[in-house]
Amino acid sequence: MPVDPAKIAALKKQAPNKVGGIRRKVNPVVDAEVIQEDKKLKAALSRFAVRDIGFESAQIFQGENVLDFNKCKVQMIAGANCYLVSGKPQVKSTTEYLTSQFRQILTPETLNMFRNARAGAAGAGEGAGDLPEFPGTFE
Repeated sequence: MPVDPAKIAALKKQAPNKVGGIRRKVNPVVDAEVIQEDKKLKAALSRFAVRDIGFESAQIFQGENVLDFNKCKVQMIAGANCYLVSGKPQVKSTTEYLTSQFRQILTPETLNMFRNARAGAAGAGEGAGDLPEFPGTFE
């Protein structure tokens, strides 16, 4: 079978990562400096006896803004009473953050539960005026 070099050159230009009919896996390039910095940071933190705390999210209030960390890593140094929060924060205003939290907490079911609890506490508190006198004084 005759081989046409022009056709082979055109095929090579179309698929540069193809070797023997199978695509070659392209590995992502990882920066060596980032890995080295991570190792240095972990070594420094291990000197302080850092423990991981399993939190899904963390919030830091700064004046009128809230730093909201979702999918973060929270670590604690017990001896120094310090906490490390690492992750990507979302900066929100305090009012925006609190309204979103209240919407999650105050659902119709929880409002009915609070109303029933308040009604139950009001019914139990009617006989609270019938307490006996305390013998003696507080002095």
